[in-house]
Amino acid sequence: MPTRGQALFIAYLIFINVVLCAVGFNSADPSAWYTSNHLEILTYVSNRAGILSFANIPLLVLYSSRNNILLWLTNWSHSTFLLLHRWIAAICVIEACLHSAIYLHIYSAQGEHSSESQRAYWYWGIVATLAMVLIVPGSMLQVRRRFYEFFLAWHVIFFLLAMVGCCLHIYYRYDFQWGYENWIYMALAIWGFERGMRILRFARHGIRTAQVSIVDDEYIKLEIPGIAADGDVYLYFPTLTWRVWENHPFSVMTDVCQGTDTGLSTTRITTDKDRLPISWTEKGESLDKMSLAEISNAPCQRGLVFYIRTQSGITKYLRGTKSKFPVLVESSYHPVVLSKPNPSGMTNIIAIAGGVGVTALAPILMRHEGWHRLFWAVRSKPLADSVAASLGADRFNRLNAVVFQDNRMDISRILQEEVSRCVGTEVAVIVSGPARMADEVRLVVATLMRENPAVKLTLLEESFSW
Repeated sequence: MPTRGQALFIAYLIFINVVLCAVGFNSADPSAWYTSNHLEILTYVSNRAGILSFANIPLLVLYSSRNNILLWLTNWSHSTFLLLHRWIAAICVIEACLHSAIYLHIYSAQGEHSSESQRAYWYWGIVATLAMVLIVPGSMLQVRRRFYEFFLAWHVIFFLLAMVGCCLHIYYRYDFQWGYENWIYMALAIWGFERGMRILRFARHGIRTAQVSIVDDEYIKLEIPGIAADGDVYLYFPTLTWRVWENHPFSVMTDVCQGTDTGLSTTRITTDKDRLPISWTEKGESLDKMSLAEISNAPCQRGLVFYIRTQSGITKYLRGTKSKFPVLVESSYHPVVLSKPNPSGMTNIIAIAGGVGVTALAPILMRHEGWHRLFWAVRSKPLADSVAASLGADRFNRLNAVVFQDNRMDISRILQEEVSRCVGTEVAVIVSGPARMADEVRLVVATLMRENPAVKLTLLEESFSW
């Protein structure tokens, strides 16, 4: 669900495109070009829709780029620009369809469709419009989640086909006289710059060796020693698939211990009666209470650790592959939380994570010097144990974490209680988890902002959705 600010900007995009398609037309009567005013205005609207569709193409390409200059200028998150990309792309496709449909109506009404449709510009226009339309079903949320590699390939193939169709449509119709093709050149230049920046980002690290260990039936742990990065990175696995260009985004837990697994792990689990954390340790099959302070810290070596939920795409092959394999690391992309002015300097932080979303929040909390608390909903105890072991006792203690494993995390109650303790201060609520969790946190924070004017609340989201 878009935020209020995102919804307003999307509404502006829709409004400005509708207005520009509908105003500024002057009809000449009599006209040397058109047989009626109705036909004249229809032609103007169709041409305007086609031009606006072209003009939106560079914008939608820019919004989709992770090396988007607007990320630095606006400080908006990449997920926000991806949302805007989807909306501006939908507007672009609708305008292309409107352009095509009106001209089809005009030539059919005049009885000229059979002759006009034989011309090269006509069928290349059809190719471009159909390619744009076919991108839409391959970009649905369920397709992106379940068949990410298919989505990427589908996207790129039909995008390039649409660009070729647009260029040839203009060439055969106007012979590049009016500069409409410049919109396509701009889009291709942005797209080429994006690909070039990606190559530079992973080339500087060279080929690295990744090591995979199984956490449980759902999660794996991926380690890449000897490299430093912050925020999000994109990983390429050239030996796991013939599609060597494919890459996937993951959040990094930075400055983590790369030591030998001692079999000792800790989590903090809540009971149903209250939220007071209980510290546990599990070694073998025995389960005994003990203090986190008693856990020895393994020596640390700089490296990257990722926790990945395996699904049907390339992450499935990570589980079944050999323990070590080459990897390319494209880094670093800082999420919105890390790009805020001194986010770690905020007075108080309430962090809410779901599943592997904790990997995005742990680095922020570990270097935060003020008060903070992490509330982590995780169904898998092996995952919680592995994260705690990777961080080490000192770092895990620094998170001030409360882990919800067997019982549901009551987000509303948690935020109400924690915010009530911070009257007269600034509080940043950071959420990293599934879309449903982020929506619930946003609704609760919006309510608390109205009910607690004495607390300056800020909401920061790191979205799981693409």
